[in-house]
Amino acid sequence: MFEDKNINEFDLMMKSILDEGREEVPAGVWERVSESLDKVAASKRKPAAVIWFRRAGIAAAAAAAAIAVGVVLNHGTEEALLPDTGDSSLIAVVEQETSAEEHAATVEERAEAVTMLADAKRPAARKPATVTEATEIPAAEVPVTEIPVAEIPVAEIPETAQEFIESQSADNSAEAAEENIYFPEDWGEEKETFRPSTSIVLSGLAGTNSAQGQNRLSPQKAPVVTPAPEKTGIEETSTKSTYGIPVSAGVGVKIGLSPRWAVGIGANYTMLTRTFYGKYTQVNPDGTIASSTSSDIRNTQHYVGIPVNVYYNIISQDRVSLYAYGGGSAEKCISDDYNVLSTAISHREKVNGLQFSANAGIGVEFAIGKNLGVYIDPSLRYYFNNGQPKSIRTVQPLMFGFEMGLRVNL
Repeated sequence: MFEDKNINEFDLMMKSILDEGREEVPAGVWERVSESLDKVAASKRKPAAVIWFRRAGIAAAAAAAAIAVGVVLNHGTEEALLPDTGDSSLIAVVEQETSAEEHAATVEERAEAVTMLADAKRPAARKPATVTEATEIPAAEVPVTEIPVAEIPVAEIPETAQEFIESQSADNSAEAAEENIYFPEDWGEEKETFRPSTSIVLSGLAGTNSAQGQNRLSPQKAPVVTPAPEKTGIEETSTKSTYGIPVSAGVGVKIGLSPRWAVGIGANYTMLTRTFYGKYTQVNPDGTIASSTSSDIRNTQHYVGIPVNVYYNIISQDRVSLYAYGGGSAEKCISDDYNVLSTAISHREKVNGLQFSANAGIGVEFAIGKNLGVYIDPSLRYYFNNGQPKSIRTVQPLMFGFEMGLRVNL
């Protein structure tokens, strides 16, 4: 402890401030102010200028005393950052010991220091809180200028909301790009994922009959000497025939092999018709002619076959698929019937061999339900000469076919 009177007064003043939480004017100042007030009361008749001059002096002395106290308090304590405990919002106040020389500094020197700090735009000293122990003060109450910016770790500076959103959006976009490899944007792209599929096909096919002739030009043909028939049968005596549109119906299975390739196999039925002018002759077992009838005759042929096709998907979407296909078919004529229209006579002939054909085309399928689609398959078909009875296929082997049907996905 120092024996000096000034030091003892300063200690008492500090103790009073810390205990009561308020600033007090030094005792010497109030004594001078009291004496001045007594003198003013004793000499009320003195000129007003002298009175105002004295009052100004008293006010200046009080202000100097207040500034001195503020400087002492400002220099008596320093605020320091807490150690890195993970909570950056708390700051501790650490008291530093002051030397005897600092306590002995005069009021004028402290006032000069305050003036220099004010010129440097330092914030005014704030009223300290009552401190009995080490007190944690929220960082929000500490002036920003008292914390050196250079001492703030860069890693602890939080991102702004916009930067955070942008970074999260970038991360999400990167993850989406990795997870979603395929985004179908147009009809020319195909889904990467493939699941083997099987579908049942119900189809109908109509062909062209552009080679059809008109009805016979006259009901009678010029007599022609022909040998007597050896068996009962039909003889065509006109060069003109009328062909009906070939119609087919079938069922099949389409099996997907890969995202692009599929194979289809099935069974179908086809009916071919034509009308011509001819003669029906019935021959007895001994070779003599029992009867002969000339009339319009209607010929109906019935075929059953097994078509096989290979499909290549050009476009594969959820609702629309475009594909090309090619294949062939083998058909057997199971019935070759002739009806003499002017009578009730009917005749059937046996047909040997098979009818082979090849086809190629392009098709489109539209989904009309979860497991149901409708398709249209236009194609070109060529029928080989395999010794089959006369029909639209024999007189016009290259035909245009228009097939349509339903596919039920299993």
